[in-house]
Amino acid sequence: MLSLRPLRTQHLLMLLLILAVGGSWYLIPDPLPSPREPSRQSDYYFVEFDRKQMDQQGKISSVFRAERIDHYPADKMSELVQPRAITYSPAQPPWFIRADSATQWEAENQLTLRGDVVANQRYQGENRFTLIESEQLQMIMEKKLLTTRRPITFTTEHSSSTATGANASLDSGRIILLKNAASHFDP
Repeated sequence: MLSLRPLRTQHLLMLLLILAVGGSWYLIPDPLPSPREPSRQSDYYFVEFDRKQMDQQGKISSVFRAERIDHYPADKMSELVQPRAITYSPAQPPWFIRADSATQWEAENQLTLRGDVVANQRYQGENRFTLIESEQLQMIMEKKLLTTRRPITFTTEHSSSTATGANASLDSGRIILLKNAASHFDP
């Protein structure tokens, strides 16, 4: 037999609190969905991209490869995975350039190389070489110019230079170190 004992004040308050919390649960409106950025839509992509560009004499002036390229028309840019480039110059040995990833901006005809960025040039039959390393470089393609505001290292067979920021011409070999430059020369 069920017996109803008089409720104590504490029990009564606890019961009222439980009913108030449970009842208010139904009164709380559902949260509004958070605004999301529209996802970027690629209109095309390439896998194992390989392009050779010729000069006016029909000789290869540059080679460009990437594991993958995704084009984003709304941003007027492309994202590249594992880009590789070779640039040829009549008076100098070719430059070999690689990075983990890159962004190609259509309006500026410029690549922003990111990750383990390496550009090197080796003179055939000699010990002479130039090695450029940075975490990020911009390559202005028609000028064959590398530029960065990040830490960068230039190494040759007899020297090593570091700086925060630099401009380097792949055609002329001219390098301008921007700040915090330090060099070490071996005889």
